Amino acid sequence: MLQAEDIPVPSIDGPDQVLIEVRAAAVNRSDALACRGILPGPFPRVLGRAFAGVVVAGRRELLGRSVWGAGGEIGLSCDGAYAQYLAAAGTAVTPMPAGLSFTEAAASALSYLTAAAALRLTGPVGRESTVIVTGAVGGVGAAAADVARWRGARRVIGVVKGADEVSLAVAAGMDRVIDADLSPGDRLVDAAGPAGATSAVDVVGGPLTADITRAMGARGKICLLSSPPQDSVAAIDLLDFYRKELHLLGLHTGRLTQASAAARLRELAPGFGDGSLRPTPVYATYSLGEAAQAFAAAERGVHGRPVLLPHGPTGADTVGTGTK
Repeated sequence: MLQAEDIPVPSIDGPDQVLIEVRAAAVNRSDALACRGILPGPFPRVLGRAFAGVVVAGRRELLGRSVWGAGGEIGLSCDGAYAQYLAAAGTAVTPMPAGLSFTEAAASALSYLTAAAALRLTGPVGRESTVIVTGAVGGVGAAAADVARWRGARRVIGVVKGADEVSLAVAAGMDRVIDADLSPGDRLVDAAGPAGATSAVDVVGGPLTADITRAMGARGKICLLSSPPQDSVAAIDLLDFYRKELHLLGLHTGRLTQASAAARLRELAPGFGDGSLRPTPVYATYSLGEAAQAFAAAERGVHGRPVLLPHGPTGADTVGTGTK
């Protein structure tokens, strides 16, 4: 029951909060899950977990700044960004990276937050790192591959589904590409080499997670971000798992604090500034009144992010006053 309604402009409590004029807000898969009640939260509420806009009231040092944010409780346990104005803690936002438009920043915020948080859990990425990324042409997967390369990974192995996605992954510069439709287990082991992978970001889950564990090297770390509810059991070889001293870590970005989410986004600014990190593609833009269409697109699994423009298209593609 998505409805556009007139509500009062939210008030801010104290000098540490900010009022943001929301220029763009992305529709992510987790927003669709929240809408259906699969991710818990109070109803009714304003949804929207990822946004970009301009601070119009609150903390003096942020006034007039172009900011972006994502994750934490915004849009889950409290009102989110599918509105013309959003009240948030000043620690929940950070200046937008230089060169990104508001639409690009909103589309990229949750993808890159999730990718950066996942790679933080799996440990430092360096010149000896081999990183496996599943769903490697989706929003989070592509972001994880870009962040891993930016941080100096020796090899990034992308796992995708079908010939079309293989072509996209090759064009994106993956070092090796594995088609999950073609018995990926042995091919992943071969791609990882004798030493195995040092880390993995698994956006897909299900039986594929067991294939990833086979390809990991000693003390490798796997960060699991999702799994299909109808296929959420993986038969992991526990002898192999404990003998290699592997780590399997879960990540739910709704459990991040707003401050830690903003810190992860702040760390990415130099990568966007020098062009190493590419914005998540925008599938299409919609008005608030067209939110149902945007959600339908997100649930279809379109390539790129549907983005809502609460104030309309004027200014949404303007490059923000960000930082490098």
